[in-house]
Amino acid sequence: MTARIREQITLWRVIVAVILVTGLYATYIRFFEGFRASTNLSDQMPWGLWVGLGTFCGIGLPPPVLALVLRFTCSAWSATARSSARRS
Repeated sequence: MTARIREQITLWRVIVAVILVTGLYATYIRFFEGFRASTNLSDQMPWGLWVGLGTFCGIGLPPPVLALVLRFTCSAWSATARSSARRS
């Protein structure tokens, strides 16, 4: 019985379990301790900077970076990436 359990515990399952436990803990902190506990934002730390940085990193930054990566790595996508890099 013990050998069978040891065969089922793999490195990837341990990694997934650690990520799952970390996510459950972060969810607990977020809902039961409040938003300030999970982000350390308050009235003294402006929310606008947080929202602006999130918008820039989530919407504004990825298209040019993807275009550059495709331009220099994939020859089949070079024409598309070239025109995309010019527009961004």
